[in-house]
Amino acid sequence: MNRYVGPQPLRVATWVDHERGVVEVAGEVDVYTTPELRAAVAEVQEKAQRPHLVVLLGELTFCDSSGLGVLVGAHKRAVMAGGRVALVGTRENLLRILRVTGLAKLLPTFEGTDAAFTWLDSWAGR
Repeated sequence: MNRYVGPQPLRVATWVDHERGVVEVAGEVDVYTTPELRAAVAEVQEKAQRPHLVVLLGELTFCDSSGLGVLVGAHKRAVMAGGRVALVGTRENLLRILRVTGLAKLLPTFEGTDAAFTWLDSWAGR
């Protein structure tokens, strides 16, 4: 039985998949770990040849408003370059926050990367 027993450190992995940036986030995003996440997201957005970003959140256990700010910042950078951001595997607690704040309209959520990539690729040429 897995049981939450305290803060889980942030783990971030980034890579480029078919010229699109991908960020995998696990653990907790809060005011203390946000700078690490912000730097990783900005770095992969710079490396990617296309302006799209997929953020994998299946292992994210906590996200405060500073973490939401990182996602909004990533969205703004992507839009300015002609791209979009898609979230994958978002847990219900974060989905609820995205809906209440209206961010779900800016940051659509998908169950898998294939659906996210398909949606992002539909923005090509727009």
